[in-house]
This record gives sequence, structure tokens and C-alpha cells, in this order.
Amino acid sequence: MPCCRSRWQFSLRSLFLVMTGAAVALAWWFAPFTLEERYPDGTLKAQFRVKRNWKGNKIACGMQLWYCQTGEPLGRQEIWDAPLLDGEFQSPGH
Repeated sequence: MPCCRSRWQFSLRSLFLVMTGAAVALAWWFAPFTLEERYPDGTLKAQFRVKRNWKGNKIACGMQLWYCQTGEPLGRQEIWDAPLLDGEFQSPGH
């Protein structure tokens, strides 16, 4: 019975594959994406640029756009690190 061999042995190839899989999963989880809200008639109401944090909450990360029901731009604002809850960005004091 060898005294110095560990119970679990992994090759460098399997370590590389696990690390690559973890990197791809983390890149997908934290990648920014766009959420769209629409009026009941289907016209675009807002576009929010968000990403996920570690807990899975959506966090603002860039330019946010709002539109009138006629489709004309209503406003735009660059927002960073504010959580998106119930369709609204919350300030740190909330």
C-alpha cells in the first residue's frame, strides 16, 4: 500500500477541461444582456441593459432607454450598479 499517493488523482487534461467549463459558465452568467418591456399594444416601452450579480439579481450596466407609446424616444440615462426590481431601478437607499 503506497503511503504518499493521494486517494483522488486528476490529470492536467481533466483539470484544464474543468477550468475551461467553469470559465465559460461564469462568462455566460455575468454577460450583459438587454431586457425589453412593451406596452399592451406591443410597442416598445423600455430597453434595459443589465447583467446578473452573484445572487442572480439583475443589475444595471449601461444606457437605459424609455419610449412613448407612439414609439418616439422619451428618455435615456446611463445607470450602473442599480438593482432592477419590479421594472424599476432602485437607489442604494431603498
